[in-house]
Amino acid sequence: ASRVRRKHVHVKKNKAPKVDLQEWKFHSNFIVSSWRKLLRKVSYADLGLSIYESVRDVDELEPLFRFTNRVVQGTKFVDMLSSIVDNIHSPAEIYVKIADLAPLHHRKGVRGSQMPLMQEIVMRVFDSTLGDDMLEEEKKAWLWMWAFLTKALDQSLKEVGSTLSVVRDCWESILEQYTPADLGELIYDQLFKLAPNVASLFTKPREVMAIKMGNTLGTLVSFADDPESMKQQVTWLGVRHVLYNVRPHHIPLIGPVFMNVLSEAAGAMWTPEVEKSWGIVIKMVCENMAEAIQNGEDYGTSLEHIVLYLREHVYIEVFSKNFQAEL
Repeated sequence: ASRVRRKHVHVKKNKAPKVDLQEWKFHSNFIVSSWRKLLRKVSYADLGLSIYESVRDVDELEPLFRFTNRVVQGTKFVDMLSSIVDNIHSPAEIYVKIADLAPLHHRKGVRGSQMPLMQEIVMRVFDSTLGDDMLEEEKKAWLWMWAFLTKALDQSLKEVGSTLSVVRDCWESILEQYTPADLGELIYDQLFKLAPNVASLFTKPREVMAIKMGNTLGTLVSFADDPESMKQQVTWLGVRHVLYNVRPHHIPLIGPVFMNVLSEAAGAMWTPEVEKSWGIVIKMVCENMAEAIQNGEDYGTSLEHIVLYLREHVYIEVFSKNFQAEL
């Protein structure tokens, strides 16, 4: 039996922010009409690119999308706007869409305070596309909707915050019974049981790797409510793992291993709500790490190509002498 003394903490999704349904119905008609006019004037892809390029010009927003593909991210922007129009009959459905993206937004460092900047960009793109065809009522409708979206984003991010609180409580309880090294050994054993073919990636002694794994998990939990710091930690972790020949496709193996070990260690505290909370955090970690490893591989390949080109086309002693002189 578990010696956990903590109370159960239930995680639940809140309802959508309250709205005046009469106002909602009035504004929704103008939102739909303006959206239809937009898509008659410009293609889905071009609309997305216009928004993306405008976002990249804003210093506060640019870091959020620095390493994204312009076409893919542009399409995501338009997909989100389109989903609002598609679900315009239901504030609750729109909120569900936003809440589902909340862990990703938290991981990326998105904040409600950035919504006015996005509103300005979207409205500017709409206005430049439609020109005189955009009615004043349609502008007001989108501004009204954006106020709802801002409240919804803030609320969904707070829900993620409560999820992380559940994770920290559970982690503290686990540490009452296990040391990080104990947990690391469980992780190590589970990983080799689940994927014995990854054994060649681990060249250091089991005891050393176990301590590293346990400490890493603890570090990630400590940064769970600070997306920027967590991303930095996981990015460095991912870059280091590139040197160990870990590939992006290895990372999905980590999630089930961590979850199995945590459920065993948490014992009676491992309720469906706690499991869901840990799942959100572990998913954020794995996505960040896979992205960091992929970026490391991409940049490493580019650097290798540069070095090969220099070796083939430049007299290396002359290049080295000039390079040192510049330094």
